[in-house]
Amino acid sequence: MKKLSRTSGGNTSSCVPICLVLSLMVVVVLVLTGGSTVYFCDSEGVPKTKGDSCTPCPANGTCARGRLMCDDGFVAQNLDNNTVVCTPEDTLETSWLKQQMLALLTEQARKYHCSYFGVDSPGLTDSELMEPLERAFRDHSPHNALHFFRLYESAKAELRSQGLKDSSVRFYKAKGNEDRLVASVGDLPFMCALRHHVSEVVSFIVLQVFMFFLVLITNCCGWLRREPVQPKKKRLDC
Repeated sequence: MKKLSRTSGGNTSSCVPICLVLSLMVVVVLVLTGGSTVYFCDSEGVPKTKGDSCTPCPANGTCARGRLMCDDGFVAQNLDNNTVVCTPEDTLETSWLKQQMLALLTEQARKYHCSYFGVDSPGLTDSELMEPLERAFRDHSPHNALHFFRLYESAKAELRSQGLKDSSVRFYKAKGNEDRLVASVGDLPFMCALRHHVSEVVSFIVLQVFMFFLVLITNCCGWLRREPVQPKKKRLDC
């Protein structure tokens, strides 16, 4: 009986998927990290291991062995030009709250203009804004939850200032109620915008028909009130 010889082809074929997965993971990591990490100069300004090829340590931060550690109350932030800075944490949290606030106000304005059931105002009061924002902020930044009310007032002040510049947000006081914040509607959903357009066209047509009949009735009334012209009698000569 002949013995069957084993080949290594099976082992090779089984390694191919594993190698592909590992290669894909390496590519993903490189893409997410931008292919390289920023190496910061030491805070003293003397690079330790990479010669002069280091990034200056940003203000409000301490750098050692190429790594950045922002001071208390500051967090590292990557800017659009791939520059890393230490930004006050309150500034980032206030900006986040302002964006969330504007999103809630815009959604409320759209619901009002689209005649959603139960929506009777285009704006929201402080209490109506604070409840969902506080829940979202606790999930977003649990360690800053105690500072929510202070950051909320800062975000509202920035939103008010922005509204004075571009009219994106306005404040008004309803009778007997607290102040309300109203955002511009922006782009309405397709079906809502279509309904508004159809409603405007129908209103225009109804107005034109009403004006036509009004003019017609006015002319008819003037014609009916006009006195009939008496025919002149011919004089007979004797």
